[in-house]
Amino acid sequence: MWNNLHYWDGIWQHFPDFRHVRVDVPGHGLSPARLGSVSLEQFGYDIIDLIQHLALPRVILVGHSLGGIIALRAALDDPSHVLGLVLISTSSRVNSKARAAWRQRAQDASAQGYAAIAAIQLMVANMELEHEMPKLSGLPVLILQGAEDRQTPLRAGEILHKQLAQSELNVFRSGHNLMPESSDAIRCCAEWLADFPMRPLTAGIAMNRGGPNAVVPAGIVAVIGHQPPVTRCLLFASASLMVLCTLEILSPFTLYLNWQLIIYELQLWRLVTCFLFLGTFSLPYCWNTWVLVHYCSSLEDVAFHQKSADFLWMLICGAGMILALTYFFGNTYFVSGALIDLMTYVWGRRNSTAQMQVLFFTVRAPYLPWVLSWISLLMGGNIQDHLLGIAVGHTYFFFEDVYPLLPTSKGFRLFRTPRLLKMVCNETE
Repeated sequence: MWNNLHYWDGIWQHFPDFRHVRVDVPGHGLSPARLGSVSLEQFGYDIIDLIQHLALPRVILVGHSLGGIIALRAALDDPSHVLGLVLISTSSRVNSKARAAWRQRAQDASAQGYAAIAAIQLMVANMELEHEMPKLSGLPVLILQGAEDRQTPLRAGEILHKQLAQSELNVFRSGHNLMPESSDAIRCCAEWLADFPMRPLTAGIAMNRGGPNAVVPAGIVAVIGHQPPVTRCLLFASASLMVLCTLEILSPFTLYLNWQLIIYELQLWRLVTCFLFLGTFSLPYCWNTWVLVHYCSSLEDVAFHQKSADFLWMLICGAGMILALTYFFGNTYFVSGALIDLMTYVWGRRNSTAQMQVLFFTVRAPYLPWVLSWISLLMGGNIQDHLLGIAVGHTYFFFEDVYPLLPTSKGFRLFRTPRLLKMVCNETE
C-alpha cells in the first residue's frame, strides 16, 4: 500500500513549465512514522507547514488515493495557500462496508505489531469529509478516476464531482494506480494545468498515495465549466424556443404534439419540438432548465463520459418510446418533462448510493425523479408526463444495465448504439 515519492518518477517530466515539490508525509514512503495516534488534520497541517517553509506562492495540490484526501484536508483547513486541486483515485467518504474493512485491516496490522500502519488505517476508517465539501465550491478541481479501480470505485469519483461545484471529472480505463497506468490521464492533467495562464515561473509539490503533490502556477485561473455536447444542444434549442415564444415570434401552437397534423399534413418538426419546448419564460421553465443542467449534464458527463453518441442514442430511443405511448394511450401536447424524467431516472439508478439535497429534502438518488416530479406537479405539471418518463427510463435501465448481465442474455443489448451514429459523433467502438 505504501508508495514513496518516487511514485511520480517519469510523470512530472510531462509538466516542464512547473516546479515540482514531492513529499512523503509521516508514516508514508520514506518518512518515519509519528509516535502515538495520527489524524487527518495533522497530515493537512504538515502540507501547509511545508508550503510556508518553502515560501511557495499559492499551489495546486495533487494527491493520489489517500494523498488526495490529505490534499482535501489541507485545502479545507487553509484555503489561502491553495489555488486548485488535482484528485486522483480519491474519495471524500468511506461507506459502511469499506469502513468495516479498514477497521479489520487496522486490527490485523496492530496484532502483527505494525502500530503505525494500524493507526493510519484506523484514520482512513474514520474519515468523513463529505459534509465539508461545500466549503470548496469555488475551488477549481480536476478529478481523475479509473473505471476499473476496485479500491476507490468510480462511484466515489462521481460523488466527489457532484460535491465540488467547480470540478471536472475524467474517467479512464485503468485501475487504482492511474497515472503510471494511463498516459491519457497524464495528458488530461497536462491540458488542465495548461489552462492556468502565465506559467513560466511556476512551482509545484507532488504527493504519493500517502502524501499530497502540488503544482504551483504563477497566475490565477478563471475556470469556466462547459456543458457536454448533447446537453449543450438541448439547452440551446430549448432556450431559443423559449425566447422566440416569449417574444411572440413563434406560437406554441406550432410546436405541440398533434398526431393528425403530423400524419396528414406532414408537420414532422412537431416530433422534435414537443420535446424541446420547456415553456415561455416562467418558474416551470427555470425549474426544468435547472434540472437539465444539474442532473442531465452530469449523466452525460459522468455515466456517458466520452460516449455522447450512446447518450444521444438513449435520448432517441427514449423519445421513440414516449411518442409511441402518447400515440396509443396519451393526449399530451408537450413531453419535454417526460424526457427529463427519463434522464433523471437513469442518473438516479446509476448513482444509487448518492444522497441528494433537493430544496429542503435529502433523498437517495433512485428516488430523485419521483421527488422532482412531485415538485413539478406543484408548479402545474402533468402526472402522466412524469409517469411516462419514469417508465421509459426504467425500461432503458433494465435492458442496458441489468439484462445484459444475466446469463440468459448472452450479452445481448437492446439499445446498442448504431455504428453510424458513433461515426457521426467521431467516436470509436
